[in-house]
Amino acid sequence: MPARQKDDGGRNAVPISMGSPRFRTVEVPGFVVSDVWFPGGAVLPTHTHERAVVAICLTGRIDSRLGRHVLEGQPGVLWTEPAEDSHSNVTSVDGARVLAIQPDPKREHLLDPVRSLLESPQRLHDVRLPTLAVGLRRWLTKPDPWSTLNVQAGALELLGEAGRAFHRATRAGTPPPWLSRVVDLLSSRFRECITLEELAREAGVHPMHLTRVFRRFEGCSVGQAQRELRLAWAERMIRESEEPIGRIAIRAGFADQSHFTRVFRASRGTTPGALRRSDPGRRRD
Repeated sequence: MPARQKDDGGRNAVPISMGSPRFRTVEVPGFVVSDVWFPGGAVLPTHTHERAVVAICLTGRIDSRLGRHVLEGQPGVLWTEPAEDSHSNVTSVDGARVLAIQPDPKREHLLDPVRSLLESPQRLHDVRLPTLAVGLRRWLTKPDPWSTLNVQAGALELLGEAGRAFHRATRAGTPPPWLSRVVDLLSSRFRECITLEELAREAGVHPMHLTRVFRRFEGCSVGQAQRELRLAWAERMIRESEEPIGRIAIRAGFADQSHFTRVFRASRGTTPGALRRSDPGRRRD
């Protein structure tokens, strides 16, 4: 576990948006939630935050340094920075988009289930977390009369899922070093027809052993993880682009639009077309 370094009296406490030219912060009962863009090559000198931070990288990369330890923040990775812990951050050349939740420490009844997650630096990778983060970000960037309730509910859901992922990781013990390489490879090539044999070669283990260890630490099968990555990418494209849904389906790695629609509806409870029509942030000229 990374060593914890407390700042002297919180004199270096700064907002989560320090160093960001573009950000949006919304405060709702129990939480401050921020959507923050950090430019490429940004270096954020040693600082602290008054509240604990639960952050997830959506695009790019941002690393947090706590003493001699580094928490690597690739897309889909969630990490925590305890309140008043001294740390610095560095982004990749492409910059990084981060969704951050800062719980209100006075709301003890809300935080008790995830207190162990908030009180020490952690790094988690779970395929469900990016999807929840993208949904929460939507309510920040496209406000409507129900945004406050939706932001609060989204923050609670994301924290709850992070707490479950942390509990699974704690019970499972320390993951083998090769697992992070497999997760990174799957995350970068999820739209391709990557095979278990390829992943196993990257790990240097037998495919059967890989499937057991992956499920133990990630909470799902390799196939489920790839499918969720494809769905999350496709959902983002549906919300943020005008690209035809059939084209998105093929690019995401699905056989055709019909197959994509069946899988999407089973997972999201709606069809891709209905999602695009109902998105409150879409332009309607």
